[in-house]
Amino acid sequence: MYAPFVLLYLRWEADYPDEWRSPETNQWSPWTCKEVVLGRLSRHGVPEAIRPEIADLIIAAIRRPYRCKDWMYGQTVRHVADAAFLDKITALLDAHDPLIRLRAQFVRYLLNHRECNVNRST
Repeated sequence: MYAPFVLLYLRWEADYPDEWRSPETNQWSPWTCKEVVLGRLSRHGVPEAIRPEIADLIIAAIRRPYRCKDWMYGQTVRHVADAAFLDKITALLDAHDPLIRLRAQFVRYLLNHRECNVNRST
């Protein structure tokens, strides 16, 4: 029921970051809201209806410069890991940017080590 709104909020942040961060569009901290949304997805799972789009948002977060709370996408990786997602991660392992390669390696590590707890320091 809430899935379309979660997707819309995260897509807004990904596609229009300046508008998303604007004080005129947020009564509270947008990063706190992003943290809450991603935290709930990691704890309760990603609804089937939005899994492909959340997977695309994870790929986008890997490719772009870091934004506040992006590390929390790592907590959702296990909920969206299908063959298409794994193919995209594998392709990023050959990226020219070393930071993108490292992030893709980290996502692969998370998928291979499900006991790893994702937090700010990991």
